[in-house]
Amino acid sequence: IDALDGREVLNHKMTIRNLDERVAVVPRLALEGWPDLSSSEGILRSILKPEMTDEQKTLAIWKFLVDWRYHYYPAEGGAEIHDPVKFINVYGYGFCDDSAQNAAALAKMAGLKSRVWGLNGHVVAETFFEGRWHMIDPDHEVFYRASAGHIAGVEELAANPGIITQTPR
Repeated sequence: IDALDGREVLNHKMTIRNLDERVAVVPRLALEGWPDLSSSEGILRSILKPEMTDEQKTLAIWKFLVDWRYHYYPAEGGAEIHDPVKFINVYGYGFCDDSAQNAAALAKMAGLKSRVWGLNGHVVAETFFEGRWHMIDPDHEVFYRASAGHIAGVEELAANPGIITQTPR
């Protein structure tokens, strides 16, 4: 359906028919330019490229979550909202721990070592590559680079908070 052809969209009807011999149990709509949100593997295939470095993969996961979720009281408690597909497709929002847990889950599926840090009133994710941990915060939509150029980790930021305060907004 081309809904953007200059006409006002009023009461359009769309019928989805399975033209395949196989039974389509869960049909899905795919929008051009959008990532495949049907599975965690689909999300990763959409946002990662084989030639990416571990840092580029980390930042692609961070950017995906920054773009596809927002901060609000989670609809559910517990681990259900920590499934990337449910988080994006069913809820679309949550607190910092939900964003961090989903960042870590996607990073692990992408082959990166990852962990989640519970700070004093906030939660962030880290990935490990090039011999050190690197913190990403999709909820606050930030990450910090040390003077050497690498993404700083939580322990490095705690030891040198000037990295945070000197980062331009």
